[in-house]
Amino acid sequence: MNKISFYSIISTAAVIALSFSPVAALAAGLTSGSYTVDPATSVIEWSATKVGGGHNGTVPVSGGNLTVTKGKIVDGSAVINMTGVVSVDLSGETKTRLETHLKSADFFDVAKYPEAKFALTSVKPLNVKKNTYRVVGKLTIKDKTIPVAFNATITEKDGVINATSNRFSINRTKFGVNYGSNIIGTLKDKLISNLFKVKITMNAKLDQVSELKQQ
Repeated sequence: MNKISFYSIISTAAVIALSFSPVAALAAGLTSGSYTVDPATSVIEWSATKVGGGHNGTVPVSGGNLTVTKGKIVDGSAVINMTGVVSVDLSGETKTRLETHLKSADFFDVAKYPEAKFALTSVKPLNVKKNTYRVVGKLTIKDKTIPVAFNATITEKDGVINATSNRFSINRTKFGVNYGSNIIGTLKDKLISNLFKVKITMNAKLDQVSELKQQ
């Protein structure tokens, strides 16, 4: 085999291998169409701190959708089930007590506001080779809406888009969740941080392929 033939075979093999990699697939664009968020594999992790400690837990994502046009995410939303907020660092009575308090009017008042919502505004690439993007949207909790932005890794495999955010901070007082906050004059040794951190993991399954061609 001469050198030209050998290098041609190697180059062809490399191109074929790259074409099946997740990075190449995403660089070429996501599969255009409509996607439905899978509640069974989507979740929001939260953590909050207070003087002398803190807690962490999860909140379930109960639904949502994504729209991909010409290989790009152009629209999306998610519904967050606030009645399902739980602590994962506690057990027994202390776990029940914290979860009950978080659901009360002191915090998220889930009897009155059982759902929170996220509406996507834009998704812009940061590093396509690493599948990282800047996600911007609007978060609504207790009927108050504020803009939020965070970095996320977004991939697609077998008709499922996975979006996993970095941990980012949200100021709870922007939503009127003021219990234990310094804005209501809470004693220093009883303060709960105004900021809580969240990490979003969301999976959305392709429902229908768009007739629009990807570019």
